[in-house]
Amino acid sequence: MIAKSYFSSRWNQLFSRLLSCGAAATLGLALGTIPQFSQPKQLTWSYVASAQEFNQQQLRRYAEAVLMMETYRQQAFEDIKRAIGGMPPNIVCNRPESYRQLPANARQIANNYCNLSRRIVENSGLTVSQFNAITTRARSDNGLEKRIQNAMLEFQQDQRRANQQKSV
Repeated sequence: MIAKSYFSSRWNQLFSRLLSCGAAATLGLALGTIPQFSQPKQLTWSYVASAQEFNQQQLRRYAEAVLMMETYRQQAFEDIKRAIGGMPPNIVCNRPESYRQLPANARQIANNYCNLSRRIVENSGLTVSQFNAITTRARSDNGLEKRIQNAMLEFQQDQRRANQQKSV
């Protein structure tokens, strides 16, 4: 019983962190920004989502998009970090002045990441506005955050099952 409680708590922490990082990165990209890579927990967004309910299909699409973007976000961070020899600055995709000072290769990495993330959101079946609304609301709604975490788990389990069936 103690072990189950411990592992349940650890899973919740893990998925909460994954959701927070992925959601912050995804929201930033959907808005045309790359969050400051060094400390994404300190990001704040200046607008509030309207009160609305999100259905399970929307949350599933959201979860898939966040999970799909996370690998690319981590890779872009590492690539930019390597290209500039240190921690990346706060890069805002729709503000060229925020990344003009970066070397050309780092600017290209940021542009590629912004474009890819926007396409992932659009291809998820959500609009950028819907995606942003879910992200913003989840930051203040623990119930919604939990539903998103569950959708992420379901998506990952479905992916594992599909991969197992392919290997059989």
